[in-house]
Amino acid sequence: EHTELARAADELVGLPTGAPLTGAALSTTNLRLVGAAVVAAARARPESRGWHRRTDHPGTKDAWRRTVRIALDDDGRMRVRSTPIP
Repeated sequence: EHTELARAADELVGLPTGAPLTGAALSTTNLRLVGAAVVAAARARPESRGWHRRTDHPGTKDAWRRTVRIALDDDGRMRVRSTPIP
């Protein structure tokens, strides 16, 4: 796995949570969530395609012609779903 993606995921997990509901705390929470979704998508498809760019996998393969969807489940856990593009 790409070490920089693993490091980014670790850094995002380490950001503080549970702060009082202020504008700054909500912005941090939003940025953390979006950042985690971007990292999850990059880990789910290890190639460059569309706006998704990976310097360690610059080319494309037909096998990765897929849609990657990121969603939170009812417990707040991030779920990654990948489906082929017809």
